[in-house]
Amino acid sequence: MYKIIHTADWHLGQSFKNKSRIEEHSYFLDWLILTSKTQNINAIIVAGDIFDVANPSLEAMDLYHNFLEKAVQLQIEVIIIGGNHDSAARLNTTGTLLKLLNLHIVGGEANALGQIIPLKNKITNEIETVVVAIPYLRDGDVRKINENESIKSAKIEFELSIKTHYDKLLKEAQNNYPSIPIIGTAHLYVNGSTISDKNNENMHKIGTLGQINTSAFSNGFSYMALGHIHKPQILKHPDNVIVKYAGSPIPLSFSERVDEKEITILEIINGKI
Repeated sequence: MYKIIHTADWHLGQSFKNKSRIEEHSYFLDWLILTSKTQNINAIIVAGDIFDVANPSLEAMDLYHNFLEKAVQLQIEVIIIGGNHDSAARLNTTGTLLKLLNLHIVGGEANALGQIIPLKNKITNEIETVVVAIPYLRDGDVRKINENESIKSAKIEFELSIKTHYDKLLKEAQNNYPSIPIIGTAHLYVNGSTISDKNNENMHKIGTLGQINTSAFSNGFSYMALGHIHKPQILKHPDNVIVKYAGSPIPLSFSERVDEKEITILEIINGKI
């Protein structure tokens, strides 16, 4: 059995009503490492918004680096994608170096097209799954914008471009790793998502242009590991691809105080998730 944790939206370094969340985040990361050890986790996927701001504090950076260090000590492979709160440049800075430690950082911009990452079982040396790691994508990352287009046209073109982008990498993964389950990542707003409080979490906060349908993720993905919406949930898909928001690990606003926070553990048995 090969086990993967899906989590997202940590927002390390957040201050809420002038109160630092460093202590709470520290408890969460310690718990995550302990859980990974006791559950014999092989890999961790973090689906964006590692940090709360593009220029995080030294305390937040220390939490991040300490987590990576402990993951390496446990021989856990980590895949992190950039979110809309993250600085792609900051995440990418040490990406090449960290890859030597089986830490895969896909921040965006320079590698906005994403990466195809095979995850091997360290005992059998066989590939258990392939992760199509795609970070937060802005409209201009996936298409050429026409300055005269209407908002409606822009939304349609954006969704088509997103689907084309995911389909291209999915096909490449299928060709290179046939008969291997494929996990995709995304950090965006998917239609049909439930937010914690529509009165407090206004649509402008999560972005209206980036709304897409689950059908943008073609059949061929076994699981879509989503970030961006803080309420954990599974979304309906026309071909029954499992599309899931992990949610944030701690409440980040008053509207999230009644949400049941969680992480997701995926188990791969005989090529099935």
